[in-house]
Amino acid sequence: MGEALVGHTDWIMDVVIGRLDGVPIAVSAGDRTIRIWNLTEGAAREEPLSGHTSYVSARGLAESGTGTPLLLSGSYDNTIRRGTSPRHRRG
Repeated sequence: MGEALVGHTDWIMDVVIGRLDGVPIAVSAGDRTIRIWNLTEGAAREEPLSGHTSYVSARGLAESGTGTPLLLSGSYDNTIRRGTSPRHRRG
């Protein structure tokens, strides 16, 4: 195994691997947040995504028909949240 990607403050429940802007990434969660890791650089791409009030137990990454990456997350707070990476939100 390689070096650890450090940043979460609680245990990790799962990791989803995909590509974002052509860069290999891992989307992980466990402490009420989702982090997007650049696997080439071994660093977080941006600040953690938050909003759930309990542990995030499931997440998914897909590309919309327009090419915008979509994130889905499910939590023990009984909600599913849908969003995009902050880098892809329109201002």
